Amino acid sequence: MANTFNGRLLVSLILVVLAFVANLAAQESQTEKLDLEEWVKPNSIWGRTSYKDGELFARSIRKGYYYVLAATEDKVSVGNTVSVSLRNVNGAATPLGYGIVFHSNPTPLVKGYAFVIDSLRRRYRVMRHVPKDELTIVKWKPSTAINAGLESNVLTAKDIGDSTELYVNGTLVETISNEHAFPNGVVGLYAPAITIAFKDLTIRHQQMSGSFGDMSDTDGPIAKGTFDVKTTPQPADDAAAGPFGRLFLDKKFHGDLDAVSKGQMMGAQTETEGSGAYVALEQVTGTLAGKKGSFMLMHNGTMQKGGNFVLNVSVVPDSGTGDLKGISGTMKIIIEDKKHLYEFSYSLPK
Repeated sequence: MANTFNGRLLVSLILVVLAFVANLAAQESQTEKLDLEEWVKPNSIWGRTSYKDGELFARSIRKGYYYVLAATEDKVSVGNTVSVSLRNVNGAATPLGYGIVFHSNPTPLVKGYAFVIDSLRRRYRVMRHVPKDELTIVKWKPSTAINAGLESNVLTAKDIGDSTELYVNGTLVETISNEHAFPNGVVGLYAPAITIAFKDLTIRHQQMSGSFGDMSDTDGPIAKGTFDVKTTPQPADDAAAGPFGRLFLDKKFHGDLDAVSKGQMMGAQTETEGSGAYVALEQVTGTLAGKKGSFMLMHNGTMQKGGNFVLNVSVVPDSGTGDLKGISGTMKIIIEDKKHLYEFSYSLPK
């Protein structure tokens, strides 16, 4: 009976560890497609909209003006990735452009951002809105990523911490600060006084991507990169006090931190499915921004049924050796598109 119980503990530990990753990956892969037929505004005094064959057609009524549609307050772009496919229906010229709105007040043009293109001239620009005004963040820039003329283009705005990456047809063209985002701002659409067809407006939810770790130590440099990890389950110890399982860790860090690490992880799942915790220690050896040495990292992670995940990863005090003696810092773990990334905020004695 003891062996069966301990085997279940080991499985529980694996489930705890994988649950952190699985829940992040699951949330990141949850893509919500918005029903653009619901965006038709037949009584608008600012613009004209219609819907046909899966496309929303929109334009401003007045020449030289833009028409912005914003989603309802539950269609949040902050912390997520939003994307839309769009095309210039008649190939008409416009000095304003057309595109996607993000981090917007649900009341359009009060606060938020717009990322627009001009496919005829293959250029893009970025603006932010304040009451009764549009402020330029990025002036018109040429980009070969934009499909020319009447062809469709896909615009994407992806939140990465306090920045937003902007893509055209999968190519990163700009990264901007999102410091002026409306809290829980929503996605929207931007059309000038020519007819633009929009389709496949989506929100990919990734709220948890930035919550794996505390980055309170942000005064020093931040090392970024990817890592690979291998876990090896260990036999249960009948003499161990408590319902715990154990794993060995083997990691390889790439990027600003070029290192390997060895470690151990211990954790348990509670009687409530979806809740549990783990702790871990790992010895990191390699090169950090050209400085050779080693240090220890300590993990402390909890998860609660319903999606509350917290993980703190910090340097063990006085564990640094070689050029890394005296190092301190915290690490954030990010999971995007099934890849493991890290952001390591650290400081060294001067």
